[in-house]
Amino acid sequence: MLETFLNDPLYLQVDIALLGMLLGAAVSALLAFQRAGSFAGGIRRFWGAEELLFGGWAPRPRLAAGPGLFVIAAALLQFGVFFGNSLIREVWPGTIAAMALVIDHLYGAALVCKLLLASRYSGKQLAVAWPVFFVLRWVFMNNHNKWFMLGVLFLLAAKDVPLRRPLKVCLAVGAASLAVVMTGAALGWIPTLLLEGGRPRNSFGYGWPNLLGAFLLGAAVMYVCWRRAERLKWYDFVLLGAVTVFCDRGPDSRGGTVCLALLLAGMLAARFLPRIFGPALVRGLLAACPFLAFGASYWMHWAYTPDNVLLEKLNGLFTGRLYLGHEALLKLTARIAGQADLQGAIIDNLYLGWWFSGGPVASLLVWAGFAFLLWKLLKNGRITESVCCLAFLAHGFMEPHLMWPCVNVTVWLLAGVVYLVPDGRFPSFAPVPSKKESEAP
Repeated sequence: MLETFLNDPLYLQVDIALLGMLLGAAVSALLAFQRAGSFAGGIRRFWGAEELLFGGWAPRPRLAAGPGLFVIAAALLQFGVFFGNSLIREVWPGTIAAMALVIDHLYGAALVCKLLLASRYSGKQLAVAWPVFFVLRWVFMNNHNKWFMLGVLFLLAAKDVPLRRPLKVCLAVGAASLAVVMTGAALGWIPTLLLEGGRPRNSFGYGWPNLLGAFLLGAAVMYVCWRRAERLKWYDFVLLGAVTVFCDRGPDSRGGTVCLALLLAGMLAARFLPRIFGPALVRGLLAACPFLAFGASYWMHWAYTPDNVLLEKLNGLFTGRLYLGHEALLKLTARIAGQADLQGAIIDNLYLGWWFSGGPVASLLVWAGFAFLLWKLLKNGRITESVCCLAFLAHGFMEPHLMWPCVNVTVWLLAGVVYLVPDGRFPSFAPVPSKKESEAP
């Protein structure tokens, strides 16, 4: 067990967080009954009041440490993925492997400490969040999808964290890592992958061109979440356009390019036509996108035949993904708690892939979470975050990075969903208003 933890700490860290939240909830309940002096009063206090787990000792330093722990975890993961996951690992294999292991231990420990010691919860919040955590942990133990579980840990730890600071840190770390890796690849210091056939594709120091496409999309999403749609200038749109063109001409990542173009179009609409997001019908349709995307993905792959002209053209557009998904549907059966063994099936569609690897229950939980998130964001005029979330939902048609917390930072916003956070405290990347602004009429 010790050897397993040393080599892959995530499994034990997840269990510690899950069991720690349950034990902490029990302690909070006992303290609530003790302070209330009656059973009914204890129930009301535990259910409604947000309290630190394991008692209210040292409240100020614990609460003050929470946002810092989240920033540390996010920055470490960002560096480990954007830099350490490049082909620099082939230049310094031993050093990078050791660095990655240390980083895994550090950000995991920071997240566990944030969850158990530096967050306040009510019984109502735990009654929703803990069962979701339990189900997704159960699935993780079956499919061993590390990236999905990391997304779950990060969204749980994001509770009551002012997200603008970790956003800026991750943007800086991610952009710097991209610049170093791509420059190193251009100068020949870092290996790169060159693919011929049709247009040439260059991974610019990463293990696959589509991975670079996902990183470029992630960096662009972080950038616009930092800048805000209502404040974007002409040069911001020029920059987004340049990144889109580069993604098309450099790595030739079709999924990344299309979704960058969608992000650009969405930001133009948010900047100059924000009222189109206002009608309830529009908000409802956009909020339903996770379920619509799943339904469309399942139907396209199931109905695909080479004789269907439309679906065959879509298969070409998706570089053979419909054919592969169709074969997977014929071979696999969805299991309630997911599965790791897909019997050699290749599924490059997030919605269909997660249906089999994560199972129906977890899949529906995830799509419901994103649907509710989109509804809340649009209802409260958070158009920037909504468009960014939609861009990554579209990316799921071809790539699996929706739940990567270092790539799709909108995952952090799901904390508002699983903890039933009210509108006034719902997570956001927007700047916190100054005292003068908040007091202005």
